[in-house]
Amino acid sequence: MTTMPPAAEVFQFETRPDPEDRLTEAGAAERFARLHGDDVRYDFRRGRWLLWNGQRWAPDPDGAVTRLALAFARAWQREAVQIDGREKREATIKAALKLERRDALGSMLRLAADLRPIADPGDQWDTDPWLLGTPNGVVDLRTGELRPGQRTDRITMSTSVAYQPEARSERWEETLMAILVDVNTIDFVQTAIGYSATGDTRRDCWFL
Repeated sequence: MTTMPPAAEVFQFETRPDPEDRLTEAGAAERFARLHGDDVRYDFRRGRWLLWNGQRWAPDPDGAVTRLALAFARAWQREAVQIDGREKREATIKAALKLERRDALGSMLRLAADLRPIADPGDQWDTDPWLLGTPNGVVDLRTGELRPGQRTDRITMSTSVAYQPEARSERWEETLMAILVDVNTIDFVQTAIGYSATGDTRRDCWFL
């Protein structure tokens, strides 16, 4: 069994300097959205930050987006030191240092949450009933195949254990035989559990 690494360990930071960045909180928010928009979303329906962890859009559990913003600010400071013009260099360093303040960093994030591609209405997450998120990828419940997660899957939920296609559970099989006994009943229960793992409700079933 494998578990997901802590959120702080799965997000990679990258910066691409742009000489046209405005040296304001709004300009910083635009820069943040440009550099990290591939990996950050703000779900307005649920009021939450989501961060891409390599397999799914994971809800921020512990302030990871704030740490990302702080790393962004410090990377900008390092880049600013390399600016040739003294006036521009000092102004950029000052603006980037200002983001070390809690209020300025929080303001930048609030502004960034409203910018594309970070801003998200939240109505299209986890809508494919046949895709199951797991720590090691996405399972297509129609085929049982495991593949790497993709941003376009728009999956936020995940099982707590990795999917292992060849895994067997002797205790589970022994329990089914001990309690249900009949092979047909066991087949029915396993089918019902498999159907319940999907988000498909076309058959309008109630299992007893």
